[in-house]
Amino acid sequence: TLTRGMMRPYQNWMSDKIIELPACLLGAEMGLGKTGAVLRAIVDLMAAGTIRKVLIIAPLRVAEETWPAEIAKWDFSRHLTYRVVTGTEEERIAALRYGPVDITIINRENFLWLRKRLGVKRWVFDMLVYDESSRLKSGRTRTEPKPRADGTMPPKRMTELGVISSIRHRTKKVVELSGTPSPNGLIDLWGPIFALDQGKRLGTSITSYRNRWFRENTFTRRWEPFEHSEREIMHRIRDVFFSLRDRKSTRLNSSH
Repeated sequence: TLTRGMMRPYQNWMSDKIIELPACLLGAEMGLGKTGAVLRAIVDLMAAGTIRKVLIIAPLRVAEETWPAEIAKWDFSRHLTYRVVTGTEEERIAALRYGPVDITIINRENFLWLRKRLGVKRWVFDMLVYDESSRLKSGRTRTEPKPRADGTMPPKRMTELGVISSIRHRTKKVVELSGTPSPNGLIDLWGPIFALDQGKRLGTSITSYRNRWFRENTFTRRWEPFEHSEREIMHRIRDVFFSLRDRKSTRLNSSH
C-alpha cells in the first residue's frame, strides 16, 4: 500500500490542478502516475463536498484492471466504493444496481449505453474522468454511418464526444488524461478541448477550427498548420492543457 507522502511532487501538482480547475487535460507519459494523482484529487474534492459522484470512462482493460488496482493501492483511496460497469447488458444492469458508490467505472464502448440508460435528468455524476482523450480527436459529435449492403443507411449515433457534450452542463469537473494528447499534431486537439469548454477556446466546430488554423495538403490530404497556428492555439488553451514528460529532471510544461 502506498501513502500520500509517497506521491511524487509532480503527482501532487497534477492533483492540485484538478482541484483548482473546473476542467483540464493532463498529458503525461505512461508510468508517471496520472491515475494516482486523479484519485488523490477525487478524495480531496469529496472531502470538501465539491463533488459526490465520479464517472470514469476508460479502455476496457484499463477500466476492469488498472483503476480498481490503483484504488486499492493507495491508502488514501482504499475507502472509496466503486463499481465496474462492463460485460453483457445483464451484467452492466446488475452493476448499476449495486450501490450507492463513489465511483462508477465504465469502458468507452458502453458510455453511450449508460447515457441512454440514465438519461440527462437522472445523470448523477458531477465529475467526469475521461482516460485517453486522443479518442476524441475526430471532433464528431455524431457518427457518419456507411451504407449497409442493401443500400439503406443506419441511423447516426452520438459519439463519445457527443455524449460528453450532452451532459457537460451537469458536470462540475471534467478531467481528461492522455499519454499522447495529439498523436497527429495540432489538428487532434479540437475534440478534447471542446469536451472541456464546449468551444470557448478553439471554436464551436472542427470545421471552423480547421479553416482558421490549417491548410489541407492536396497531395497527402492531411491538414497542416500555418506558421502562426501553434503559437496561437497553445496560447488559447494554456490554462487547461498541461503536459508532463519523463526526463532526468522531470519538468512540467503548460501549453504555453
